[in-house]
Amino acid sequence: MTPSLIMQFSRIHYTTFFNRVVVLETVWRSQSLNLETKLRLFDSLVLSVMLYGAESWPTSTQMNQLINSCATSAYRIMTGVNNNNNNTDNF
Repeated sequence: MTPSLIMQFSRIHYTTFFNRVVVLETVWRSQSLNLETKLRLFDSLVLSVMLYGAESWPTSTQMNQLINSCATSAYRIMTGVNNNNNNTDNF
């Protein structure tokens, strides 16, 4: 697979992932659901779609960074951590 096809493939999956996260944003921000429930929903509704067919993907650092970036963004929404907080050492 050429680099341009990898990037196109990455964009498609990133868009799918981002759309799922945005659609479920009210769930992620809900105070009535605990974190464990949110993580289970995330695994079943978002990651399963995002990683569908991953066994056949070419492994690259760029693809790993994209997947990690997507997951981190979703985790930040779920936990209520603001992107503007640059203090990674303070929890």
